[in-house]
Amino acid sequence: MGLPLFLGHIPRFTRQEIDAALEEDDREVLLFAGISSATHEADWKYTQDLCLRLYEHPNKTIRGNAVLALTTVALYRGTLDREAVEPILLRALRDEELEVRLRAEDAIREINTTLNWTIAKDKLPREESD
Repeated sequence: MGLPLFLGHIPRFTRQEIDAALEEDDREVLLFAGISSATHEADWKYTQDLCLRLYEHPNKTIRGNAVLALTTVALYRGTLDREAVEPILLRALRDEELEVRLRAEDAIREINTTLNWTIAKDKLPREESD
């Protein structure tokens, strides 16, 4: 498995707060914007598009959390637009930052299982057995 994860309480940000954070590059909000939206927003497409946008951020943790949030959308909403998401997940596997690559590996495994996809199966390291 990749990075350990403990999010604690996930803050609830409105679309207006997220839009303002994007405009102002408010990293404190952007760190959890995708995860907040994936957890609290009913519109999966809005959240997916937000995560794709957040993945373009220069901050590695914001990028990693955007990938993580895509997993949350798949788990909570049962859907993602594969055509839009797959290229980002594949890019994240090659990200310059280990944190993002590990999040991508975990996300791809979970999304593949949840949505019955087969993204990058040949590119993922084998998981160790318990």
